[in-house]
Amino acid sequence: MIPGASFGPAPARRFPLARLHPAIRLGLLAPTLALALGGSWPVVAALTAGLAGLLAACGLGARAQWRLLRPWWPMALLALSVHALTTTTAAPLGHPSWAGLAAGGRALLRLAASLAALAVWLRSGSLDDLVGGVAWWLAPLRRAGVATDDLGLAVAVACGTVPQVLGEGRRLRAVDELRRHAPGAARGRWRPGWLDRARLVAPLLETAARRVDALEPALRGRRPAVAGRGRPRAAEWALLGAGCAAAAAGIILRGGR
Repeated sequence: MIPGASFGPAPARRFPLARLHPAIRLGLLAPTLALALGGSWPVVAALTAGLAGLLAACGLGARAQWRLLRPWWPMALLALSVHALTTTTAAPLGHPSWAGLAAGGRALLRLAASLAALAVWLRSGSLDDLVGGVAWWLAPLRRAGVATDDLGLAVAVACGTVPQVLGEGRRLRAVDELRRHAPGAARGRWRPGWLDRARLVAPLLETAARRVDALEPALRGRRPAVAGRGRPRAAEWALLGAGCAAAAAGIILRGGR
């Protein structure tokens, strides 16, 4: 019903960060993202370099990171162009400026740091760790009647369904392309690519609805068991506190510029 390969953890080399409690790793993600988005650009540059080193330590080397970033270079160039033409603090609207180009570079640096933080967090654990960490933080909500025991089932269904829907969308797009270019097919006017992709929304929503109808009776009463890791140690709490303090200092003392 939900293939394990659709949401299984990517093969990665284990490193010391993976030994932390899942709740602590999840807690460290928040101040890291806050520092990436609100800290000054030298701090964000150092943070990006450190996160890239952690990715290399867990098996994603510099070449692999470059291969992952290479398809996004056109979007990065577009972002730089937009910032260069729209930064009105340095030049009138529509006039390029070096200050605008620098602003675009800082924005891309913050984006790279955020993506690197998410990649380190994802590669430091598995789906079970994600479910365990979120369930640990949400445990107090059980007194309010929130069904936190269903969290594992919801995460498993989401992680298993989304890749399948995306794959089906690619297959529908490929079939549509083959039909429009087949010999003897009617040649219509040129249409933008986004219009062809928009036509796939309705069949994909119908497919997702059918999948929900099939999954609900199949998974009724079957909830993944969340493996308990105990409580975080005092050293792990100290690490989380130090991370929050460092993020706050990087944002407040430097003004977020």
